[in-house]
Amino acid sequence: MSMLSAAVHAELADASYADFEEARRPDGSFDFDDLKTALERIGHKEDEPKDPNTGFSSFQADAFLQRWDIINHQPDMESAFSATLFKSKDPNAEQPYVLAVRQIKSLAHVLYHFPGGRVVETQILERVA
Repeated sequence: MSMLSAAVHAELADASYADFEEARRPDGSFDFDDLKTALERIGHKEDEPKDPNTGFSSFQADAFLQRWDIINHQPDMESAFSATLFKSKDPNAEQPYVLAVRQIKSLAHVLYHFPGGRVVETQILERVA
């Protein structure tokens, strides 16, 4: 994997944590300004002010949305599963579609949702270490 490819995948992985549901219009399309806000608010709770050290900067969000469309978004489910289908705006893209899937928000989420949490915690920490 090239450095450029790794950077693109890292950016898409980061974007997968945005809650794009608020940007969805009744017809299923997405509002650009609301998508930008969702990217900027990654890592923030609704009632928290914007922290410039988390989420995308305004410039990053604009640049990302100039390169990618959000085709569909499944917001967090009870299991913490979430998925976003991105499509490159580059007409020459080898693989124009990227599906970003995530399930675990945090270790605390794992401990809360899985029985025998301590065992799961130990297994996760062993894999991370």
